[in-house]
Amino acid sequence: MCGFLKEAQGLGVAHPLAHDSYLINLASPDPVLWKKSVDAFVIEMLRADRLGIPYVVTHPGAHTTSSEEAGIAAIVRLDETHRQSRGIKTKCLLETTAGQGSCLGRTFEQLAAMIDGVQDPDRLGVCVDTCHIFAAGYPIATEKDYKATMQALDKTVGIKLVRAFHVNDSLKPLGSGLIDTRTSDADDRQRGVRLLMNDNRFSQSADVFGNAEGRREGKGFGYDKPAKRCDGWWRKRHNVILKGVPRLENLPSCRVLCSTVGCGKLDPSVA
Repeated sequence: MCGFLKEAQGLGVAHPLAHDSYLINLASPDPVLWKKSVDAFVIEMLRADRLGIPYVVTHPGAHTTSSEEAGIAAIVRLDETHRQSRGIKTKCLLETTAGQGSCLGRTFEQLAAMIDGVQDPDRLGVCVDTCHIFAAGYPIATEKDYKATMQALDKTVGIKLVRAFHVNDSLKPLGSGLIDTRTSDADDRQRGVRLLMNDNRFSQSADVFGNAEGRREGKGFGYDKPAKRCDGWWRKRHNVILKGVPRLENLPSCRVLCSTVGCGKLDPSVA
């Protein structure tokens, strides 16, 4: 076992995730930028596999000066990434986006088209960001809205392909296409978190709770605390949100707060 996994286990991280560089744009219409993005993403995948990280989360990308169809076609060329990383266990998770600018992934249909278009769809999955889908027009605050959104997700992408959630609140209105994330004390937002955390269909997914205040204050540890260390901290700050939610360390082993992003003690250099 590599040093990274030993450190992760010591911190109670049962299901580590990695997020790739935001500079990567797999939907770029520029051949040079697209190739650089593919090369960089291959490195991200190989590094994660070496560390024993099962999933690398990526934003699908922005089509910029081209079209939605052309951008999706460029992303489908993830086949090249798969070709260059053949034999590794790490898989790519396409993250939902708010749809700002020309960013792709704002609809479940777009994500489904990307997955259906590759030659090896088994190497792909989805990470659902709750702030992003809200900004894209998918509500989850009420039980009725939550069921409708998850039904739409299942009909397009498929529930079984959802491997992770990034649980963020949105300060912008539904369908705004804008991102402004932080946790909230609003009752309707808390209800959505409770519905998600008690949905047994996602019992084997990883849940990363976002807390933007830490990053904005320059503390360097804005989110992604392991479950056993985070449970008391989270309940102290947001105990209303988690009413009715089991203690985090008592959730199934994969369902913990964890990520390799923003956690200073999980240093890849220890591998």
